[in-house]
Amino acid sequence: MAEPVDKDPNYWVLCIDDDPFLRLGLQNALDQTKDIELSAASTKAEGMKLFVEMWNGSSKEESRKPSLVLLDQDLQDGDKGTDLLNDIVEFCGGTPQDAAKVCMLSASQRQRDWVKAFELGAIGWIDK
Repeated sequence: MAEPVDKDPNYWVLCIDDDPFLRLGLQNALDQTKDIELSAASTKAEGMKLFVEMWNGSSKEESRKPSLVLLDQDLQDGDKGTDLLNDIVEFCGGTPQDAAKVCMLSASQRQRDWVKAFELGAIGWIDK
């Protein structure tokens, strides 16, 4: 495995997914780039806490806000990514335009999940 590069990130990505292999794969891939810093969480509560810390920590440097949130639909303990997406939008001001960009990253094939995610402001849906 290649050594991680020195970071000078322009993009801050938060992955909230309960699959440890997905998180590890993203971390290994993004460790090879100078421009992207990845943070990861495995639960809804941990993900929201990390999001709030990143958002509030960026008050001195606007560019440190999460550039993208990769969000799984089916999280641990039956939690739903769309519920967390709603929490993120509410935290950021109540409209999707005010919030961080969120792309769903899920194996869910339920159409109602897709519809709800886009209604809440998701910018995309990636099947895994």
